[in-house]
Amino acid sequence: MLQNDFINMLVESVGEQRAERIVAALDTEPEVSVRVNPFKLAVGDLREHFGELAGDPVPWAEDEAFYLKNRASFTLDPLFHAGGYYVQEAGSMYVGKLVRDIFRLSGRNSGLNVLDLCAAPGGKTTQLLSCLMDAPGTPSRGNRLTANEVVPSRVAALSENVAKWGCSGVTVTNNDPSHFAGMSYDIIVVDAPCSGEGMFRKDIKAQENWSVNNVQLCAARQRRILSDIWPSLLDGGYMIYSTCTFNRIEDEQMVEWICSCLGGESLEMRHFYPGENRGEGFFAALIHKSSETGVGDKPSTAKPGRSLRVFNSLFPMADEALSVNLPPDRYPKVELSREDALKFLSKDSLSFPDMPLGYILLTYKGLGLGFVKNLGKRANNLHPMPRRIRQSISK
Repeated sequence: MLQNDFINMLVESVGEQRAERIVAALDTEPEVSVRVNPFKLAVGDLREHFGELAGDPVPWAEDEAFYLKNRASFTLDPLFHAGGYYVQEAGSMYVGKLVRDIFRLSGRNSGLNVLDLCAAPGGKTTQLLSCLMDAPGTPSRGNRLTANEVVPSRVAALSENVAKWGCSGVTVTNNDPSHFAGMSYDIIVVDAPCSGEGMFRKDIKAQENWSVNNVQLCAARQRRILSDIWPSLLDGGYMIYSTCTFNRIEDEQMVEWICSCLGGESLEMRHFYPGENRGEGFFAALIHKSSETGVGDKPSTAKPGRSLRVFNSLFPMADEALSVNLPPDRYPKVELSREDALKFLSKDSLSFPDMPLGYILLTYKGLGLGFVKNLGKRANNLHPMPRRIRQSISK
């Protein structure tokens, strides 16, 4: 049951008619959308994988994403664990469109130093990787990405999703925004912690925890985060500010504050509302840090992580199996059926008596999934225990 204070604030923010549409939509089932990993699959391949479940393309990301007609069992899909795609709220995919706008506005798509400040669990990070990084065998554009998460308990999930995307050129860190003092970035993405109104359809606790006071607390936290990180944005650089909430206090008014108090120029603001757009609710703004010089004048010289807490993967070999840069002939390979792939992901035993002894790369639909160490009559399953499937795979 939606709180009256929420409905009143929603009406103040968006008007009565739009508020009625949003409230009605919040009583329906959430949309589900997936985005392809372009370094591992073509979007047509992903459509074929989902078959009849594949639906309409996401309009603002139609070359890489589409809706599903019903929710699939992603936990029991080895292609998901191999990093073939990411399950992401459709509105938040607009960040990719804004990054491409920055390329057009700045006249540059190479030599960029980019920070994703509030990155976990990794949806926007993996989309940034798709925009910034290069497919194996193509000339490098020399872009660098730092994916940061403040909350220590969320960093492992971020690191795992980055590993699944299989790209180099990205550093995962665990730092407060104030720790980036002295760093310099051409692009900073701030998906700010917010009151989470866009989570209402998916999470009843988000509704229960909402309050006017919490909105004000979130806005104060957002101003602190933005104040801390703004000096690290190069003059002439671009910030993407986003939330998954509807109210003007955390959205339009926050952009106005960035422009009036920090010295930004708002180039675009867009809302995605349930009932109007197929998604849960998202706000994104593109802000230019005004300067006589531009982002394209010279490459950044800052080295991400020099004085930051860098999160080093606990499972480097498992991550190697997911990398798109792994030389194709480094390890002998075994292509697994879906049944055997799920056994591997569940940490069950497999045997490969006809394969050479030593490390074997297991693949699913041609994508690296993980390693076993073949001992002859048996093989040690090297899939990390914290990443194993806990759900029953019997169905």
